[in-house]
Amino acid sequence: MEYYVEVPPQFLSKCDIHQYNMMLRNEPYTRLLQTFFPGAVPGQLMDIFEKIDLNYKLSGEVINVLIHYLMTMVASGGDQRMNRNFVEAIASNMLVKQVNTYEKAVRYIRDQSKVKGKGAASGSSGAASGTRQRSYAKSSGRSGKPEIPIVLDDGSAGTVSDEEFAAMMKKAAEIKAGKKKGALRTP
Repeated sequence: MEYYVEVPPQFLSKCDIHQYNMMLRNEPYTRLLQTFFPGAVPGQLMDIFEKIDLNYKLSGEVINVLIHYLMTMVASGGDQRMNRNFVEAIASNMLVKQVNTYEKAVRYIRDQSKVKGKGAASGSSGAASGTRQRSYAKSSGRSGKPEIPIVLDDGSAGTVSDEEFAAMMKKAAEIKAGKKKGALRTP
């Protein structure tokens, strides 16, 4: 019960929380998608999850929790659209974090919801107060870019003697001659 997820609104009349979570644990992702889409599952969406199944080798129950997470996020009126890049970014993040069981997947989506909640709360408070979310260093008199030192000719470098200049010209001629013959060696 600790790892049960809430039943999405579209399933409230069809099943209880226990039945829904058992479905997430045991049904193949293709059947779960069919329950979310009573007609036909959009081909692009099915392709996304087939690719995740084949390439990422996530277990069926983890893919089902991912589907639950995405469907509830989209249904809740989130700004994010469900596209291939977005879904693959979440799946690859799950893979990196070694989410390979139902329990880890539920923990992962709960953590993500907390992060989104914090981001939304700080975003709404900043918007309400009329302040900008991003601070720029220019207001404090400094540029936000790193300072790159510029070399100035102060005349202290000195001049090149005639012998040094002749040696440089000779070396340049040797290099040029080597390129023509193809004899230039690379280290």
